[in-house]
Amino acid sequence: MEMYSTELPDSVLRDAVEFTGHYLIGFVKPGTDGGGADAKLAGSGTLVRTGKVCGILTAQHVAKNLPTKGEIGIILPRGIDTPAYPGNPTILGERLRIVAFPRGKRDSSGPDLALIILSPLDAARIGAIKSFYNLDYWRSSVLSDQRDPNHHAFGLSGFPYVLVSDASPQRGFRRVKVFKGLLFLTFIDRIKVGKGFDYADVNVSYGGRADDPPRNFGGFSGGGLWLIELKGTTKEAVKMSRCTLYGVAFYQTKIVRSRRRIRCHWRRSIYDRLLRKIGKTVRARK
Repeated sequence: MEMYSTELPDSVLRDAVEFTGHYLIGFVKPGTDGGGADAKLAGSGTLVRTGKVCGILTAQHVAKNLPTKGEIGIILPRGIDTPAYPGNPTILGERLRIVAFPRGKRDSSGPDLALIILSPLDAARIGAIKSFYNLDYWRSSVLSDQRDPNHHAFGLSGFPYVLVSDASPQRGFRRVKVFKGLLFLTFIDRIKVGKGFDYADVNVSYGGRADDPPRNFGGFSGGGLWLIELKGTTKEAVKMSRCTLYGVAFYQTKIVRSRRRIRCHWRRSIYDRLLRKIGKTVRARK
């Protein structure tokens, strides 16, 4: 994983990247390119748990676009400036269960939210090297939060297409692809509610600099939006006190006047609507 920001001390960003990296996961679809084997980035997600259910929180359009049979590649970053776990980790499409809401008529409006429930076997394998964020534990504090989100920093975590690259052959593989995770520091632009779901738009600004944000956030769909809480009274003393999952990205607007927005499902969509739907789904299958 890498980080993008010029606003906070490097130590804070490194802590935020390290923390969110424990829960970040990416999807890879096998395919071919020019007659040879290839792998295509298929979106991002966050490893979460609720009750005894372990799964991947993501966008509905990401979940529905995954194969229902055969192997699905997964990207498991270990942390900042550290390669993903070696090998070719996969999950099987046949073993996945998807809990999702019907998608909105327009891509930009939502809803676009899902949980991919992992089989106990896949959850155990992934849990041996990664962590599952406990939604039940944070539910009450997130839903009761009355603070103005405009006064806080947020980090958007995911795998952008623009950072996918090829590497030299290694470990017996003729072709190696590199998928880089990114934590982009941003701020809430606006929050809105519609048809029982809530949404947060985060701001992306471009200034024509070498360190500008990615020009395309494709691949970030399904990635987590994290509230980064700080402590300390001076810039030199600022530290990260807590990092909490608040949203899920699913849409990017066009760039207009050097700005774009990334639209995310907000906290009630996740901690109220989705958790209640998961509970009903699990009870119905017993």
